Amino acid sequence: MGRAAVYDLLRTSEDLIEEGISDQTLWPMFSLDISPRTQNLFVVLRWGAEQSRFGTAGGKRNLDVWAYQPRQFGVDYAKIDRVLSIVVRVMTDTVHYEGSDGSLLVTSDFLGFSPDAVDPGWDAVGRSAQFSVLCREPAAG
Repeated sequence: MGRAAVYDLLRTSEDLIEEGISDQTLWPMFSLDISPRTQNLFVVLRWGAEQSRFGTAGGKRNLDVWAYQPRQFGVDYAKIDRVLSIVVRVMTDTVHYEGSDGSLLVTSDFLGFSPDAVDPGWDAVGRSAQFSVLCREPAAG
């Protein structure tokens, strides 16, 4: 599904690293049990439904990139918006990016931003950028 390609692309972006986003603050969905309370900002990749293409799997897949800020660091969305703007630029400017597992991010279309949100479970404020992503898996064998 290209998860590694997207993860690798975002974790190695110099602009995101300057904002504090790296492999220590970028997480696949369901890999966190609790909010990382020591990080000013963290990002979660949430993969959604895969669209059918000609009646079979293999079409574009929905991706929500969530940026969260623990409320102990404030409730201003300025840094969240800045990070998500970088994510949008990196994702939409990149074509045919190969991930560490051989998967390929072919292209991604930006669909929009979510409204501002508060996550009471993580005691954090957040917002997401939504994409429609086309990836190819590595060739078998």
